[in-house]
Amino acid sequence: MKLRLFTLLDPPLSQFGDSNAAKLAWVVRLRWIALCAQGLSILPALRFDLLERPRVPLFLSVVAALALLNALTWARLKRKSDVSQPELGAQLFADIAALSALLGLSGGAWNPLVPLLFFHAGLGIGFHTSNLYTGFL
Repeated sequence: MKLRLFTLLDPPLSQFGDSNAAKLAWVVRLRWIALCAQGLSILPALRFDLLERPRVPLFLSVVAALALLNALTWARLKRKSDVSQPELGAQLFADIAALSALLGLSGGAWNPLVPLLFFHAGLGIGFHTSNLYTGFL
């Protein structure tokens, strides 16, 4: 039996064969885990002076906006309609924008986690070019 708390990690898929819906469901699951980690990281970040106290409301507003997007996406998956590739791309863009904002609030370019942006941007470029090539086949 699943705990009620963990049902957020298991959003319903739109359609059985819709691979974009499956990808978006994974994004939703991973985003909940990332949001919990971001929320838990605030106190250690303040303790070790990685996050300035005046920037905490901005940090929390980015986390809250991402949580709202995730809840809306979960509700959208529940409607059982097709997920388009541009919608999936917009979701990934939101993740990159939020990660950029959080890294900017906690050290900017000197934050040691900034190379994560390059990883996500590379995934986005690879995703986009692979879809271009499959469109020609």
